[in-house]
Amino acid sequence: PESTVTVTLAGDKPKTHKVQIGKPAPLGGRFVRVDDGKAVGIIRPDAVLALARTKLDFADRTLLAFKAEELVAIARTKGKDEFELLPGAGDGWDVTKPAKQKADKLLVEELAESLSRLRAEKVAAFGKREDAFKQYGLEPAEAVLTLMVGDKPKVLRLGKPVDASKPDGDRYAAVEGAGPDAAVGVLPATLANKLLAPPVSFRDRGMAKFVDADKLELVRGSRKVTFAKVNGTWKVTAPFASEAEQAALDDLVAELARLRASDWVAEKPTPAELKAFGLENPEAAWVVSNADKVVLTLKLGKTTADGRVHALAGTTGMVALLSKSDTAKVLGEYRARKVWTLDAAQADAVEVARGDKRFALAKFGPLWADPAAPDDLIEPQPLSLPVKSEHEARAPATARSSWSPRPR
Repeated sequence: PESTVTVTLAGDKPKTHKVQIGKPAPLGGRFVRVDDGKAVGIIRPDAVLALARTKLDFADRTLLAFKAEELVAIARTKGKDEFELLPGAGDGWDVTKPAKQKADKLLVEELAESLSRLRAEKVAAFGKREDAFKQYGLEPAEAVLTLMVGDKPKVLRLGKPVDASKPDGDRYAAVEGAGPDAAVGVLPATLANKLLAPPVSFRDRGMAKFVDADKLELVRGSRKVTFAKVNGTWKVTAPFASEAEQAALDDLVAELARLRASDWVAEKPTPAELKAFGLENPEAAWVVSNADKVVLTLKLGKTTADGRVHALAGTTGMVALLSKSDTAKVLGEYRARKVWTLDAAQADAVEVARGDKRFALAKFGPLWADPAAPDDLIEPQPLSLPVKSEHEARAPATARSSWSPRPR
């Protein structure tokens, strides 16, 4: 057999059972035999995984455990680079190294919460600290984090990636202890990348803050559309007058008024970086105004493979990535999608042409009929489809960017 599991049942007369696991079965799972019996069965794939666990799969995966509110400092060294977070004014945090900047309170609090109950996805090794650290890239480490919890330091080492071909993937990690042995765990990529992020990533992620807006200008290449509130209702006012999507524009303004970066990618981008981010010649830009005063200018560049757009707000010069949901909003189409405004009850004739073929239907009292064949029965429900009301006849969202309304 490929593996054997021995199970001992307690009791007045302890009894031992032997489970032998063999080759994979043709339709999934594996062949199995119990207590050297003659019968051979098949166990499910999930049972195979459970029985194939090693000793390390049962090891305690806890790396750190403390109260998040007791964390008073985070220091990180990456080679010669130093980074430090300390409590700031009020209940906020500050980046104090390499240069003092206001840190993002929400981000640091989420990070503190994650570290306070840090668990590895799995334990990769347990043994002599010197050997384990060297094998998994923990000595020298990719980075060393020192967490001050009250007056006690806790040291977390981050090692090499689990898969060398995926530098942004899962990573090995270990907590320094007093004993000669150490456990090496695997941290998920999301958390590992946060802990290794450049200092700019920890800066306050607020990009905009205003109370209200009554005018929005969207520029895409040579196209420019202006939305303005007319008697409290959003309208397209340029290059021609048209209807606008009310609820969607209200939602956009609310989001822009408290816009946050999903992450910062550059503090002082070079011309080459701006070009790489698609911000040398922005693909789109929003100018938001209220009472003839500009409250936000937002330039939009290239969208990443994971659906986040590069953005630059105001004159700060800092380049951000917006979240997927915010990206969808700032790149959305807000002109009304009504193909027509029509009261279906007033329609009394319909003519449909397809190539060189056409047919017509006319309404006679409550019924519809084909004038050319009045005895043919006409089903009224399918007929209602092409004669939709103004609330139903809308251009699909996928066609919005190419559909251009024209003044009537």
